[in-house]
Amino acid sequence: MNSRLPALLLLVFNLFLSPVGAADKPVTKKMRLDEFFSANTNVASEKLDEANWMIFNLKGRLEAMPETPAALITLYRADEPKRTRNGIIVFSNTHSIPDTKAETESMGPQLAKLYRLKEWREAENKLVEALVAEANKEGIPVWVNATRYVGNRLATFQLLTDPKLTLKK
Repeated sequence: MNSRLPALLLLVFNLFLSPVGAADKPVTKKMRLDEFFSANTNVASEKLDEANWMIFNLKGRLEAMPETPAALITLYRADEPKRTRNGIIVFSNTHSIPDTKAETESMGPQLAKLYRLKEWREAENKLVEALVAEANKEGIPVWVNATRYVGNRLATFQLLTDPKLTLKK
């Protein structure tokens, strides 16, 4: 019998039992669209390799296109309390949408292409990560939609920021 086998088995066993091997359960919350400040991700280049923010009001009109996370947070802080009490929601058709048959079959050809495009996913992730880093510093929760179909019904959102820094007990 190989003398390294017991050590290898012990290593694998410890990985499954250690905190490093176990993932924390994501924090989720059910909300309606009018219960948070919404920041939409948007394609910002013809090559589909850059992303930016678009802020819409509740009537669907474009209000602003902040260029930095700090500018987005300034807009958030200036909005009405009803919309800011739950934090910022990143609304995206691609960021945290699960790769399921139901989700991908409901996408049109352009959205499906964007969903699969590595350059877009990297650009969108970079944009969202910058906001999350700034929001963690400011103590503001940032959520993301977990399905494309939100509308005015209750929908599930996943927390992107550190709950210890951004969720009040």
